[in-house]
Amino acid sequence: LLFARPALSDVPCGVELQLQVPVGGNVMSIGLSQPIDHNTLEERQCAIVNSGYEGIIVLGCNEGTLNATTTGCFPRRCPTYGSLSVRIGQVALAVSPLATIDSGGGGGGGGGSRSRSKR
Repeated sequence: LLFARPALSDVPCGVELQLQVPVGGNVMSIGLSQPIDHNTLEERQCAIVNSGYEGIIVLGCNEGTLNATTTGCFPRRCPTYGSLSVRIGQVALAVSPLATIDSGGGGGGGGGSRSRSKR
């Protein structure tokens, strides 16, 4: 005796699917830029949720359900090619770090704060 069994087909994810994605205290609804197949991933920039962060959000499709991973997001760093203008009196100079500085601290290349003892 044979029974007909319908073949299971993988359910894709469409652009209409949205997720509330948290990054560094901000939450934003994001979705896919284009439809993707089951077991397919799409990468999005963490900065679209929180401009103070860099890295990648990974959106995934599992049988028509969208999911997101934000473990690739981290606070934005200050790179050596970034500069800002500093004015002291009539003199203005562009300054940039000698080494990349991690968010919230010194970059280990002499860019941290220094303490001085009183004599």
